[in-house]
Amino acid sequence: MKNMITTINATKVRKILNLIANCEVYIVNEDVCAEIVNESHVINDADNEVLYLGWENYGNDYRIKFTEEGLNNAIVENGNLIIADNEGDIIKLMLYKRIKQNITTEDLLKA
Repeated sequence: MKNMITTINATKVRKILNLIANCEVYIVNEDVCAEIVNESHVINDADNEVLYLGWENYGNDYRIKFTEEGLNNAIVENGNLIIADNEGDIIKLMLYKRIKQNITTEDLLKA
């Protein structure tokens, strides 16, 4: 992620935003599950902060901001999304999809 590209691939950025919006997000670096706190439109501006992920820990709120450039330069490594945040720190995200589990009363009675 050393050679950052400043020409924005808006399609890639939107796909990453959509992927994150439809998953549970675990931030490996922070050992926390996060949620989308704020999202904005992709406007083909490298400095545009398009995504804020946040979490709460012991009464304190934390945020990580991502720009279009950071998402544009994101890579996949071992099934994880690697993205530079707005300060240039490398953030590793694990994304999970929740699947509805259909259960019956019989499932509750099985030993």
